[in-house]
Amino acid sequence: MKMKICLPLLLLLFPCYISCQNPEWVVFNSTNSGLGDNDVRSLSIDNNGVKWIGTVNDAVFTFDGAAWNHFNSANSYVFDDYILCISTDVQNNKWIGTRSGGMSEYDNSQWFFWDETHSDIPDDKVYDVQFEGSIKWVATMHGLASFDGTTWTTWNTSNSQIPAEEVKAIAIDGSGNKWITTAGGGIAKFDGTTWTVFDPSNSPLTDYYCSSLFYDGTFLWIGTSGHGLVRFDGTNWTVFNTTNSGLPSDFVFNTKAEGSKRWFATGAGLALLEGTSWAVYNPSNSGLPGQIVKDIEIDASGNKWLATDQGLAEFRQGGVLSRDEIHNPSEQMNVEIIPNPCSDITRIQLNLMKNTPVKIDLLDGLGKVLNQGRGLSSTDGFYTWSVQTEHLPAGIYYVRISSGKSFMSKKIIKY
Repeated sequence: MKMKICLPLLLLLFPCYISCQNPEWVVFNSTNSGLGDNDVRSLSIDNNGVKWIGTVNDAVFTFDGAAWNHFNSANSYVFDDYILCISTDVQNNKWIGTRSGGMSEYDNSQWFFWDETHSDIPDDKVYDVQFEGSIKWVATMHGLASFDGTTWTTWNTSNSQIPAEEVKAIAIDGSGNKWITTAGGGIAKFDGTTWTVFDPSNSPLTDYYCSSLFYDGTFLWIGTSGHGLVRFDGTNWTVFNTTNSGLPSDFVFNTKAEGSKRWFATGAGLALLEGTSWAVYNPSNSGLPGQIVKDIEIDASGNKWLATDQGLAEFRQGGVLSRDEIHNPSEQMNVEIIPNPCSDITRIQLNLMKNTPVKIDLLDGLGKVLNQGRGLSSTDGFYTWSVQTEHLPAGIYYVRISSGKSFMSKKIIKY
């Protein structure tokens, strides 16, 4: 009988060699790094490549690839341990929004601070900060505000047509329109004079409660609180949810663009949309430490930094780059795949250079284990494994390989 065999490992690559010294996933938590709280809520990468990490219980941490620093009320003007957002402007100033402690700015030498008691900021709960030249646009619990460095201007339900007081996120399009998501009022466009409101009563928008917003130059990507993801080009609407797409959760907390790829932080892992193909990374099929991903940033090397409820994760397909100083050395893992991508048959040949037990799992795009390689071992560290997949449709699959302390997760497209 003809067998159709495919082991998903390396995307669109033929015979290749992979070193576990550059793993695809690196996880930072309170036990293996200077990160003091595993519940990470927000991220920003500044103009020098320093990662600014906002946590739920211990304010702000920074990581420059070697050293960790910690900012809280004891040594800075960050007066709340719960950080809702961190944004970096073109001058490399960091703007930090908190749950109840107002907004802070750090210009790399001095700290500045605004709250309801000492300024005209409309609320001490700050969800988002975006920039338009010298103007800071601030999303708060009680309205949208602009700040020019001296004067605050606020739009709320009492003085404007803004659809709801609680503004969750801001995006500024190529025409200078300010788009906002709200809790209870859908989304709105503000051109400086006129408000245009979109909600489920007058558009295909799926939720009155929208949690995130991202503008990629063509589309607005709107994340909702339980009703999926919505893409809008100003005229046409497209809805993605767990029923009609590969989106793993209907809670979408953030979106980022990487070329033609769109990455989504969701309530059930990290999702990738590339063309019409979806891929999902979760704790079952990858090194992602936590199921809930709240924020995404992408550094200059293409490494994805992910804020999860179980620590900070760094991820790059093919292995993270420029971070050798933080990787634990491990044995070389040489992998040869012939052919890859595959149609009828593919075999994996694995050489660990020494005798070490190996476990290999085949998973679908949503993390379901389809086939498990038993505890493979050999006398000389050389392994061969094939998986019959004639019952599987074309699409994206994953292979998860573990050997000792080494871990690898890769994908291909079966055609």
